[in-house]
Amino acid sequence: HGDTGGMYYLGLYILGIVVANLSSIIKHRDNPSYNALGASGATSALVFSYIVLDPWAKSIGIFIIPPGIIPNIGFGALYLAYCVYMARNAQDNIGHETHFYGALWGAFFMFATQPGLLRVFINKLVFNLFS
Repeated sequence: HGDTGGMYYLGLYILGIVVANLSSIIKHRDNPSYNALGASGATSALVFSYIVLDPWAKSIGIFIIPPGIIPNIGFGALYLAYCVYMARNAQDNIGHETHFYGALWGAFFMFATQPGLLRVFINKLVFNLFS
């Protein structure tokens, strides 16, 4: 038996670092001064794994949108849109693509490792939209 929850968490997190950074590594492979490798993409993966589990809770937020204001699924949509916008337009040294791919990884990991969860997630989205 063992600690399967801990193993899932490690898989989500460690693989999240790898998956989230792949795009940046490939994009900047010919740039020897590029050195943005970190765990922020894995943090995005953790957040989105939670969004999959509880999309309508209002428990996620940031400084300008504190928890309790919008549902997790709305926060996730705004976060992804922000990541895309900033990846295209930012002049900073933040790995916005990494955050985006980490978020997608978190949702994908949950659906891939828990059969039936995608159906449950979709049912939660649809049921709450029409109730």
